[in-house]
Amino acid sequence: KECTLCFSRKNSKNGFGEPGKVHLCAHLRDICKTCIENMILSMVVNRNFSEAQLACPFSCGSALDFMDVKKLIRPGIFTQWDDALAKHHIRSNSSYITCMSTKCGHYFSADSAEAESAINKADINMISCPHCAYQFCFKCKRSWHSGKLCDKAKLADDKKSEEAIGKMGAKSCPKCTVIIKKEGGCDHMKCSTCHHHFCWQCLVPFTSDVQHAEGCSHHNHNIVQDIRNF
Repeated sequence: KECTLCFSRKNSKNGFGEPGKVHLCAHLRDICKTCIENMILSMVVNRNFSEAQLACPFSCGSALDFMDVKKLIRPGIFTQWDDALAKHHIRSNSSYITCMSTKCGHYFSADSAEAESAINKADINMISCPHCAYQFCFKCKRSWHSGKLCDKAKLADDKKSEEAIGKMGAKSCPKCTVIIKKEGGCDHMKCSTCHHHFCWQCLVPFTSDVQHAEGCSHHNHNIVQDIRNF
Protein backbone atom coordinates (compact mmCIF):
# COMPACT_ATOMS: atom_id res chain seq x y z
CA LYS A 1 0.00 0.00 0.00
CA GLU A 2 1.29 3.50 -0.86
CA CYS A 3 1.31 6.35 1.67
CA THR A 4 -0.37 9.50 0.34
CA LEU A 5 2.18 11.73 2.12
CA CYS A 6 5.59 10.12 1.62
CA PHE A 7 4.56 7.89 -1.36
CA SER A 8 6.48 4.93 0.04
CA ARG A 9 4.97 1.45 -0.21
CA LYS A 10 4.52 -0.45 3.05
CA ASN A 11 2.78 -3.51 4.42
CA SER A 12 -0.93 -2.70 4.83
CA LYS A 13 -1.20 -4.46 8.20
CA ASN A 14 1.92 -3.14 9.97
CA GLY A 15 2.59 0.14 8.18
CA PHE A 16 -0.88 1.66 8.45
CA GLY A 17 -3.57 2.09 11.08
CA GLU A 18 -6.33 -0.49 11.20
CA PRO A 19 -9.79 1.12 10.66
CA GLY A 20 -11.41 -1.36 13.03
CA LYS A 21 -9.18 -0.34 15.94
CA VAL A 22 -8.93 3.43 15.46
CA HIS A 23 -11.31 6.03 14.03
CA LEU A 24 -9.75 6.96 10.69
CA CYS A 25 -11.09 9.15 7.92
CA ALA A 26 -10.44 8.12 4.30
CA HIS A 27 -7.32 10.30 4.19
CA LEU A 28 -5.76 9.04 7.43
CA ARG A 29 -6.31 5.42 6.36
CA ASP A 30 -3.83 6.03 3.55
CA ILE A 31 -1.15 7.74 5.68
CA CYS A 32 1.53 5.43 7.07
CA LYS A 33 2.35 5.24 10.78
CA THR A 34 5.80 6.77 10.20
CA CYS A 35 4.24 9.91 8.71
CA ILE A 36 1.74 10.10 11.57
CA GLU A 37 4.64 9.87 14.03
CA ASN A 38 6.45 12.63 12.14
CA MET A 39 3.35 14.86 12.32
CA ILE A 40 3.17 14.27 16.09
CA LEU A 41 6.88 15.09 16.50
CA SER A 42 6.38 18.24 14.43
CA MET A 43 3.62 19.30 16.85
CA VAL A 44 6.01 18.78 19.77
CA VAL A 45 8.84 20.77 18.16
CA ASN A 46 6.56 23.63 17.04
CA ARG A 47 4.49 23.55 20.26
CA ASN A 48 1.25 23.28 18.32
CA PHE A 49 -1.10 22.03 21.02
CA SER A 50 -4.49 23.67 20.47
CA GLU A 51 -6.16 20.28 21.04
CA ALA A 52 -5.05 16.85 22.28
CA GLN A 53 -5.60 15.34 18.85
CA LEU A 54 -4.08 15.07 15.37
CA ALA A 55 -6.10 16.83 12.69
CA CYS A 56 -6.26 15.34 9.20
CA PRO A 57 -3.58 17.10 7.07
CA PHE A 58 -6.08 17.27 4.19
CA SER A 59 -8.36 19.56 6.25
CA CYS A 60 -11.44 17.37 5.95
CA GLY A 61 -12.45 18.14 9.55
CA SER A 62 -11.61 14.66 10.83
CA ALA A 63 -9.02 14.05 13.55
CA LEU A 64 -7.37 11.31 15.54
CA ASP A 65 -8.25 11.68 19.21
CA PHE A 66 -5.83 11.15 22.11
CA MET A 67 -6.43 7.39 22.48
CA ASP A 68 -6.35 6.75 18.72
CA VAL A 69 -2.95 8.44 18.51
CA LYS A 70 -1.72 6.26 21.40
CA LYS A 71 -2.75 3.10 19.50
CA LEU A 72 -0.99 4.18 16.30
CA ILE A 73 2.44 5.48 17.34
CA ARG A 74 5.36 4.05 19.29
CA PRO A 75 5.27 4.44 23.12
CA GLY A 76 8.39 6.63 23.26
CA ILE A 77 7.00 9.18 20.80
CA PHE A 78 3.58 9.10 22.47
CA THR A 79 5.24 9.87 25.84
CA GLN A 80 7.02 12.90 24.32
CA TRP A 81 3.71 14.19 22.96
CA ASP A 82 1.81 13.47 26.18
CA ASP A 83 4.43 15.26 28.32
CA ALA A 84 4.51 18.26 25.96
CA LEU A 85 0.70 18.47 26.03
CA ALA A 86 0.64 18.41 29.83
CA LYS A 87 3.28 21.16 30.11
CA HIS A 88 1.47 23.29 27.53
CA HIS A 89 -1.87 23.14 29.34
CA ILE A 90 -0.24 23.84 32.71
CA ARG A 91 1.56 26.89 31.24
CA SER A 92 -1.66 28.24 29.76
CA ASN A 93 -3.58 27.67 33.00
CA SER A 94 -3.62 30.82 35.15
CA SER A 95 -4.06 28.71 38.30
CA TYR A 96 -0.49 27.42 37.98
CA ILE A 97 2.83 29.19 38.61
CA THR A 98 6.27 28.44 37.17
CA CYS A 99 9.17 28.42 39.61
CA MET A 100 11.51 31.23 38.50
CA SER A 101 14.67 29.40 39.56
CA THR A 102 16.80 28.44 36.53
CA LYS A 103 17.69 25.20 38.34
CA CYS A 104 14.06 24.18 38.92
CA GLY A 105 11.29 25.39 36.57
CA HIS A 106 8.58 23.19 38.12
CA TYR A 107 4.91 24.17 37.93
CA PHE A 108 2.73 24.31 41.02
CA SER A 109 -0.74 25.46 42.07
CA ALA A 110 -1.11 29.21 42.48
CA ASP A 111 -3.97 28.66 44.95
CA SER A 112 -1.79 26.74 47.40
CA ALA A 113 1.06 29.24 46.99
CA GLU A 114 -1.24 32.20 47.64
CA ALA A 115 -2.68 30.47 50.71
CA GLU A 116 0.83 29.95 52.09
CA SER A 117 1.80 33.58 51.36
CA ALA A 118 -1.34 34.85 53.09
CA ILE A 119 -0.08 33.43 56.39
CA ASN A 120 2.43 36.29 56.54
CA LYS A 121 0.62 39.47 55.49
CA ALA A 122 3.90 41.43 55.32
CA ASP A 123 5.17 39.10 52.58
CA ILE A 124 1.89 38.66 50.68
CA ASN A 125 3.69 38.72 47.30
CA MET A 126 6.41 36.27 48.34
CA ILE A 127 6.04 32.84 46.71
CA SER A 128 8.06 29.83 47.85
CA CYS A 129 8.41 26.95 45.38
CA PRO A 130 7.26 23.68 47.02
CA HIS A 131 9.80 21.74 44.94
CA CYS A 132 13.04 23.66 45.62
CA ALA A 133 12.04 26.30 48.23
CA TYR A 134 13.22 29.13 45.94
CA GLN A 135 11.55 32.39 46.97
CA PHE A 136 10.42 34.95 44.40
CA CYS A 137 7.99 37.84 44.01
CA PHE A 138 4.56 36.88 42.69
CA LYS A 139 4.08 40.39 41.28
CA CYS A 140 7.28 40.92 39.24
CA LYS A 141 8.53 37.29 39.06
CA ARG A 142 12.02 38.21 40.34
CA SER A 143 13.99 36.85 43.29
CA TRP A 144 12.30 37.84 46.53
CA HIS A 145 13.15 41.45 47.44
CA SER A 146 11.85 41.96 50.97
CA GLY A 147 11.10 45.62 51.68
CA LYS A 148 12.09 46.72 48.17
CA LEU A 149 9.71 47.92 45.45
CA CYS A 150 9.53 45.85 42.24
CA ASP A 151 10.91 48.73 40.13
CA LYS A 152 13.96 49.04 42.39
CA ALA A 153 14.44 45.28 42.27
CA LYS A 154 14.38 45.47 38.47
CA LEU A 155 17.04 48.22 38.46
CA ALA A 156 19.22 46.13 40.79
CA ASP A 157 18.83 43.07 38.55
CA ASP A 158 19.61 45.14 35.44
CA LYS A 159 22.78 46.47 37.09
CA LYS A 160 23.89 42.94 38.00
CA SER A 161 23.21 41.81 34.43
CA GLU A 162 25.26 44.69 33.01
CA GLU A 163 28.15 43.86 35.35
CA ALA A 164 28.00 40.18 34.38
CA ILE A 165 27.93 41.09 30.68
CA GLY A 166 30.90 43.42 31.19
CA LYS A 167 32.93 40.67 32.88
CA MET A 168 32.26 38.46 29.85
CA GLY A 169 33.77 41.14 27.61
CA ALA A 170 30.39 41.57 25.95
CA LYS A 171 27.99 44.47 25.37
CA SER A 172 24.34 44.95 24.41
CA CYS A 173 23.49 46.13 20.91
CA PRO A 174 22.35 49.77 21.38
CA LYS A 175 19.38 49.15 19.07
CA CYS A 176 17.94 45.69 19.83
CA THR A 177 19.82 45.00 23.13
CA VAL A 178 20.96 41.51 22.08
CA ILE A 179 24.22 40.49 23.78
CA ILE A 180 27.29 40.76 21.51
CA LYS A 181 30.81 39.54 22.25
CA LYS A 182 33.68 41.05 20.26
CA GLU A 183 36.19 38.47 19.06
CA GLY A 184 38.73 40.87 17.54
CA GLY A 185 39.00 43.22 14.58
CA CYS A 186 38.17 46.94 14.48
CA ASP A 187 35.59 48.80 16.57
CA HIS A 188 33.08 49.07 13.70
CA MET A 189 30.46 46.52 14.76
CA LYS A 190 27.42 45.11 12.97
CA CYS A 191 24.73 43.38 15.00
CA SER A 192 23.93 39.97 13.49
CA THR A 193 20.35 40.21 14.76
CA CYS A 194 19.14 43.69 13.70
CA HIS A 195 22.12 44.60 11.40
CA HIS A 196 22.69 47.88 13.27
CA HIS A 197 26.18 49.42 12.74
CA PHE A 198 27.77 51.01 15.80
CA CYS A 199 31.07 51.82 17.51
CA TRP A 200 32.18 49.18 20.01
CA GLN A 201 33.76 51.75 22.31
CA CYS A 202 31.09 54.46 22.60
CA LEU A 203 28.09 52.65 21.02
CA VAL A 204 27.15 55.57 18.72
CA PRO A 205 25.64 54.61 15.33
CA PHE A 206 28.15 54.27 12.48
CA THR A 207 26.99 56.64 9.73
CA SER A 208 28.73 58.55 6.92
CA ASP A 209 29.15 61.58 9.22
CA VAL A 210 29.66 59.66 12.46
CA GLN A 211 30.93 61.65 15.44
CA HIS A 212 32.10 59.50 18.32
CA ALA A 213 31.25 60.33 21.91
CA GLU A 214 33.59 62.16 24.29
CA GLY A 215 36.07 59.74 25.81
CA CYS A 216 36.06 57.43 22.78
CA SER A 217 39.51 56.99 21.20
CA HIS A 218 37.90 57.62 17.79
CA HIS A 219 36.47 61.01 18.87
CA ASN A 220 37.59 63.90 16.64
CA HIS A 221 38.33 67.24 18.36
CA ASN A 222 37.80 69.53 15.39
CA ILE A 223 37.86 73.34 15.38
CA VAL A 224 34.08 73.72 15.51
CA GLN A 225 33.91 71.60 18.64
CA ASP A 226 36.81 73.51 20.25
CA ILE A 227 35.01 76.84 19.64
CA ARG A 228 31.83 75.44 21.21
CA ASN A 229 33.77 74.58 24.34
CA PHE A 230 34.57 78.30 25.01
